[in-house]
Amino acid sequence: TLVVPTASFRSCMAPRPHGISRPFNAEDDASIPDTPPAQRFDPSAGFIDPAMGALPAGVLHRPGRVRGNHPLSSFTALGPQAAAIVGGQRPLDVYAPLRALAERGGLVIGMGVGLTTITLLHLAERAAGLRLLRRWALGASGVIECEHGGCSRGFERLAVPVAEVETTVRVGASTWRVWPAAGLLELATAALRRDPSAATCAVPGCARCRDLVAAARAGYRYPPEES
Repeated sequence: TLVVPTASFRSCMAPRPHGISRPFNAEDDASIPDTPPAQRFDPSAGFIDPAMGALPAGVLHRPGRVRGNHPLSSFTALGPQAAAIVGGQRPLDVYAPLRALAERGGLVIGMGVGLTTITLLHLAERAAGLRLLRRWALGASGVIECEHGGCSRGFERLAVPVAEVETTVRVGASTWRVWPAAGLLELATAALRRDPSAATCAVPGCARCRDLVAAARAGYRYPPEES
């Protein structure tokens, strides 16, 4: 079973509803649009952000694929366990497919890319108690609130804590980095529990990293119904 990210936030992200704001939410990071989105999402939709690349787009358009129910950061799977892996994804549980992948002994493969593209590390942030972002999107029933990943530009800083479970393979001219999902999640979560700033980026003024650390220092955690 193959699982790929099929984000569509460039198509479906909506303006913040009037009068609604969330704490430590980096709402000044210029990502929240001022105009209504171009597309309304449902799992049968075939659109995808071009930045996702050819492989996710190819999986999304294959017969029999199963797409998760998240209008900004869906995952799509193809194969015998597809429905079981992505079926639990919800707007406020964006990384449920990655949790299911880890539970089933799956692998995470970075094909010619590094940890800055490994979405499972956002799940590690959540597992460590760090606050993910909230954004709004146009879904089948109207504008809904969604859990959304933050900054990933500093994720390569976790290379040393997770090195013991990494395997490197050369495929042609490309270097593939492979991790067992469960091991990567365990080691990254432990590193982030020790130091909530362990994967923040070096970009001055990054609102997402700023608020992630500020929430941790303030002791802000998920309400029980969202954990």
